[in-house]
Amino acid sequence: MPAPSRSGWRRAGHRAAITDRQTEYAREVRKQLDAAGIRATVDERSEKVNLKIRDAQLQKIPYMLVVGDREQQNGKVAVRNRKLGDLGAQPVADFIAAVRKLIDDKAASE
Repeated sequence: MPAPSRSGWRRAGHRAAITDRQTEYAREVRKQLDAAGIRATVDERSEKVNLKIRDAQLQKIPYMLVVGDREQQNGKVAVRNRKLGDLGAQPVADFIAAVRKLIDDKAASE
């Protein structure tokens, strides 16, 4: 999956909390991504999730992480890839490991 630039790889995550209840969890996930060197933002707007996802796609953000009650309870994130769509829920650590591998592989090939 080609990225527009090296910084595009680092901008892997954009979290869209489903409700205000998940905002704190989304911030915790962002901190974990930041600690792993993955640039991320939390969309805290009071908009519907579909609009937040559409906006992230228009911004060409490679991955969107959606968190709801189920993801929060299980320590997971629902992953959406800009090109491939819904990739399902996965543990935060697994997502970080996969993105770090993509980043490291991209850096090694340059």
